[in-house]
Amino acid sequence: MKKVFLILLLVQFASCKDKDDDPKPAIEGKTFIAEEVYKFNEIKEGNFITQFEFDNNNVLWIATFNNGVIRVENKAVTSYNADNSNIGSDNINDLFIDPNNQVWIATNKGFSVFENGSWRRYDTTNTSLFENFVSEIGVNRSGEILVGNGRAGSGGLLLYSNSTWKTFTPKTPL
Repeated sequence: MKKVFLILLLVQFASCKDKDDDPKPAIEGKTFIAEEVYKFNEIKEGNFITQFEFDNNNVLWIATFNNGVIRVENKAVTSYNADNSNIGSDNINDLFIDPNNQVWIATNKGFSVFENGSWRRYDTTNTSLFENFVSEIGVNRSGEILVGNGRAGSGGLLLYSNSTWKTFTPKTPL
C-alpha cells in the first residue's frame, strides 16, 4: 500500500517594496503568512523529513531520511536519490543553502552540493573526510563550508576555505 504524505507549511515571509512598487521578499519588513499544501507520492513508507529550506528563487528543498532530496518549484516535484543522481545515499542528515544559492546535503555516504543543475559528491576518495558518515553541514560568517564528520569519539570537523580543506580533530592544535 502506497502512502501519500501531505505537508502543510506555514511559512512566515517578509515583504518590502522596491522603487517600482513590486513586492519583493526580504528579511525585514511587514510580515504575512503564506500557506501551501504539498502532496508527495514519492516519499517511501517509514520516511521522515530531516530538514527543509527555501532557496533564493523560492524553490523548496526537502531533505528526507530514506528518500533523498525533494525539490519543489512552482508545484513541480523532482526527487533526487542515490539511484538517479550523485548524492551517494538516500539518508540525508542535514541540508543547507549557502549565500551563493548552492544546496548542500550531509549523508551517511559523504556530502554533496547541487550547482548548475547537478549534484557533485564528496567522500573519503576526494576529501580528507575521516569516514563517509557526515552528520552536519553549514557555513560560517566568512562563507567557509563546515562539515561535521564521523561519530562521537572518532570524528572531527572539516573546513573548506579558499579551495582547500582543513581538518580539525580533538588532537588538532589550534
